[in-house]
This record gives sequence, C-alpha cells and structure tokens, in this order.
Amino acid sequence: IGSRGNILHVIILQHPRYSASTLILKELQKLKQNDKIEQCLSMSEAVQKAYEKAISGTNIILSPAATSFGMFTNEFDRGNTFREIVSRLN
Repeated sequence: IGSRGNILHVIILQHPRYSASTLILKELQKLKQNDKIEQCLSMSEAVQKAYEKAISGTNIILSPAATSFGMFTNEFDRGNTFREIVSRLN
C-alpha cells in the first residue's frame, strides 16, 4: 500500500489446501484493484514477482495474513525461507 493508502501491488501466496488466501483475494477484489493483485504457488515465485514489480527505493515485505499449514514447518521457517530467497536476488 502506497503512502496515500493506494494499493501498489499485492502478491498472494496461494495455499494448495486452505481457503484463507482465496478469502483474502476476494476481499481485495472488492476494492476493484484486480490489475494489482497476483497469486503465486510458491514463496520463491512470490518473491521473484515482488522483486520484478518493486520500484527503486521501495520495500518488499512478508506480511502473513493467515497460517501456512504444511507449506512451512512454522512461522520461523516461513520467515527464514523468505530471507534466504531474498538474499539470492540480484
């Protein structure tokens, strides 16, 4: 979300078995910003897309809005996976 509250870009990591990401996507679509929303099936894909969309001087953040059962061991594994993938960019 930009400094004026507008959505710059949202990348949703789609869980293969749980619907929280689908519910989040539906709520974001109500804001009529579909062209700024993308879904990914892996953390690696999500980070790569975020990197490609990033504007110089902006930040890419991991902002979990729901649990990721089965995708990662726990929240620490999810964060470490994010950091590891980011460290390999460039």
